[in-house]
Parts: sequence; C-alpha cells; structure tokens
Amino acid sequence: RGLGGFTDSGAGGTGIGGTASISVSGPGSAMNVGSLIVDAGALGGGAYVGQSGPTVADDSGDGQGGTATLDISDGATVQASNFVRVTADGQGETGLVRSGDGDGGTARITAGGPGMTFISSSTDINAQGFGGGSQSSSSGSIFSASAGNGVGGTASFSASGDDSTQIAPGNLYLSASGLGGGANAATGPQGGDGTGGDATASADGSFTLDLNSLIVLANGENGGASSSGGDTGVSGDSQGGTVSLSASNGATIASTFYIQLDAGGVVSSSENIGNGQGGGVRIDATSGGSITTHRMLQMTADGGSFGGFTVATSGGTGDGGNILINADGGSVGAGYYYLTANGSSANSAGGTGAAQGGNIDLFALGGGSISATDPS
Repeated sequence: RGLGGFTDSGAGGTGIGGTASISVSGPGSAMNVGSLIVDAGALGGGAYVGQSGPTVADDSGDGQGGTATLDISDGATVQASNFVRVTADGQGETGLVRSGDGDGGTARITAGGPGMTFISSSTDINAQGFGGGSQSSSSGSIFSASAGNGVGGTASFSASGDDSTQIAPGNLYLSASGLGGGANAATGPQGGDGTGGDATASADGSFTLDLNSLIVLANGENGGASSSGGDTGVSGDSQGGTVSLSASNGATIASTFYIQLDAGGVVSSSENIGNGQGGGVRIDATSGGSITTHRMLQMTADGGSFGGFTVATSGGTGDGGNILINADGGSVGAGYYYLTANGSSANSAGGTGAAQGGNIDLFALGGGSISATDPS
C-alpha cells in the first residue's frame, strides 16, 4: 500500500500503490489458506489522529491505486476457506479546504488451464476510487469545503479451462466504482465527481464457473454538498463506467442465487444537483457459452437524480446508459430479469436539466436463446 504523509509546506502528500502479485503455477503447486489478501491500495496524506486529537491539512493528498494480481494456472490449486480479496483502491484524504482525489488502479484474478482448481467461500476484486471529503465519527466531524473526485480503475476476473478445471469462487464481487467525496462550508461547498471504471468477468472453454452469487459494479456516485444557507452547495457529477459478463466456447457461468451488473451514474441529493450519465452494461454468450441464474438477473445503467420529492435549488441533466444482452450461438437464462436504463432530473425551485432514457437491446442470433423460467 501507498500511504501519503505531509509535505514541507504542510500539505498532504500523494499516496501511490505499488505492485502486489501472487502466482501459483504448475501441477502439484498448492496454496491452502483461511484468507488471502493481495493489496496494492493507496491513501493520500494530510490527516492523522494524535494524542491531542486530529490534525488535518488545508490541502490533502490524492490516493492512486496500484496493481494487484492473483494468477493461478497449469494444474495448480488455490483454496481459501474464508475469502480471497484482491484490491487496488485509491482513497483521497480529507482536507479542510481541498480534499484529495482517489483513483482506482488495476485488480485482477486470472485462473485457467487443465487440471487447475480455485475454490473460495467468497472472492472480492476491487479497483475503486474514493474522493476525500467531509467525514463524521464518534470523536466528531471534519468538514471539507471542496471534496475530491473518485475515479474507478479496472477490476477483472478471467477464467478458462476444460472439463478437468474446477473454478468455484463462491460469492464473486467485482467493483470499479468511483465515489466523490461530500463537502460542507458556510458558502459554496463543492462535492466531488464520481466516475466508474471498467469491471469484467469472463469464462472461456468447456468448463463451469460455479458461483453462489455474482455482483459486478462500475458505478459513478457523486458527493453532495451542504452550505449554512441551504442554497449554495454544489454536488459533483456522476458518470457510470462499463460492466461486461461473457461466456464463450462452451463455458458455463452458473450463479445459484442472482447476477447483478450495475454501471449507474446516479447523483445524490444536494442544494444544487449535478449531472448524471449512465454507463454501459453488456452480457455476451457466444459459441456455445451459457450464462444462467435460478433467480434474478439485474442490469442497470440509470443516470441522473432519483431524489423523490426533495426540491433542490437547481438540478442537472439525467441520461440513461446502454444495456445489451447478446446471445450469439449461446444462451442466457434467468428466473426473471430486471433491466433499467432510466434518465431522471431533479425537482428544483430554479432551472433543471433535461432527462433522457437510454437503450436496452436483447439479441438472440445464430441459434442462441434468452429465456426466463419464473412464470410469475
């Protein structure tokens, strides 16, 4: 992990994650553990808690995630009775005047090859970006006038093999989401932007990727802002990233409980609300590939403000993104589907932006199929 400190001027330094990797390869090679963590995350500097209480810089540091990888191949075995976590999150630190930005790095698991085994109760792959901002705890609150932006990185799970391959990650969770920080000031606080990155899960070859559940996220979530007068706080913008799930060349991705794929660009409530743009979510089942779940298959790419009856001073635009299910010589099946690419703008006392829905496309080509088994 990279941990920023303080510069000579008293500002927060940048924290930069390095490279953390584990590779298990070859017949007879094995790693049997309770929990496995590969961490190349980073935290910007500018704040610490001493004996006399917290010290916070006016201008705090950025956090830039590095590269974290786990590679399993060529007949090797990795088993974790609790969990596997591969993370390259970037976290900006809180600053009184300006908080740091957070940029996710690259987090990746690659598992493949004949005779290979990977088993875990749960598996997390995170390359998230968190902008610094105002925060509260049991010891008090620290307010930031200008929050940091959060930008997601790249999170991926890539599996391949044949009928001798056993890959069962349990509850598989990937996130390349970006979350902006929140801001508070007497006048004109500015929340951070949230921008999703890229999150992908794929299987290739004649084997089954056996899951309890699957969640893949690349959401962009802005930070809100609150002023003393209740009308000059400006939230950041939200931009969804890209999410993809694919099975090819005879591979089966089978999730017992559900599949959830989200790349929303939803903006939080604020006094002056920013713009929200949904990202892109797609499923590809090709060349005999199959993707199935007994229950819900959810895909969302919503954009904009969904704040209900709250009336803001002003509101931004809201645009839905794009959703695609492509069964080209493959099959996609679920108990039922929940697909949304909504665009929504806020209720406001002043001006507000337009809202535009996105696109949802389903294609069954080349003998492919898309099916729902829940009769209700």
